[in-house]
Amino acid sequence: MKNFRRILTVLLTLVAMVATLVLTTGCSSASGKPAAVSEDSIVFDGQTISWGAAKSAQSYKVEVNGKSYTAKTTSLGYTTSEATITVEITSVGRKNKESKTVTKTFTKLGTVAQIYFDEAGVATWDPIEGATSYDVDVNGQITSVTACRFDAFGEGRQTIRVRASSVSNDTYASWSESVSKTFLYAPTSVKYDNGRISWQGSSEAAGYEIYIDNALWRSTTSTNETFDPQGTSFSVKVKALGDKQNSFDSKPCEEERYIFLKNITELKVEAG
Repeated sequence: MKNFRRILTVLLTLVAMVATLVLTTGCSSASGKPAAVSEDSIVFDGQTISWGAAKSAQSYKVEVNGKSYTAKTTSLGYTTSEATITVEITSVGRKNKESKTVTKTFTKLGTVAQIYFDEAGVATWDPIEGATSYDVDVNGQITSVTACRFDAFGEGRQTIRVRASSVSNDTYASWSESVSKTFLYAPTSVKYDNGRISWQGSSEAAGYEIYIDNALWRSTTSTNETFDPQGTSFSVKVKALGDKQNSFDSKPCEEERYIFLKNITELKVEAG
């Protein structure tokens, strides 16, 4: 009898819990009121305001510094030069029912005024107050760096711009002006023939450096040079030189190795 009462009590408790859950869910669903956007999910990168999707939201009312917008997605293109912007987002659900409005203010970091290049082609810029890192955009590929320098350029024409960034998600910044420089391709088709070293160069190169056995042998503006190995084996590689302002040195080309074989001066033929 005691066991029966215990089982009955448990069953009644479970029925009550299920009924409460059904009533609660039914009331929430019937209201059609969407959830509010999370404040932490609202970010602004200087070009786009974005936020995390809110449950049951079909659209969003967005107000930026007093200007009203309607967004069907969770982002809104927006550019500004203002020092601060205040963003207010309201989720809109079925029958135009609205959530509470969530507000977030963003403060603008300084803009990188100038990008400098040294003779080796390393880009640097002055630090920006409040920045903890920098976004570096080179030909559309964005890399985050913490120092005010960048040297990971590829070959060819490279266009760079820089934007300050912060670990805080309530700041934004504008991109610097873009700067384009040429990083020369390494010479190709290096060969040694009939006492001359030759290679395929670049019309943008200011000159070339020739390395024999990994030591600088000669600088030249030509794409071929006379060379006498004096009966020894040797290796050769060539590097294109930039003007150090608008173009920068290439990496040395792949090393070519030439083996000197002495002429046969005597031939013996043994019987048998």
